[in-house]
Amino acid sequence: METLAGGVAASFAGVAYDHLGRATTFIGTGAIMITLIVAARILAGDNWSVRNVVPKSAVSLDIIS
Repeated sequence: METLAGGVAASFAGVAYDHLGRATTFIGTGAIMITLIVAARILAGDNWSVRNVVPKSAVSLDIIS
């Protein structure tokens, strides 16, 4: 599925590059990437940052107290 999506995205990027130019295509793809990052952040909610998190399995096995 990822390969198919990548192929479709590359086709759209190629058409946009030919018809709209390099700068417009780069700005458009940048805007799409930022939009996807923001959407991922919203969907992830509190799970966005997992730094310094001790796995529950380590606590339950008394590996880390």
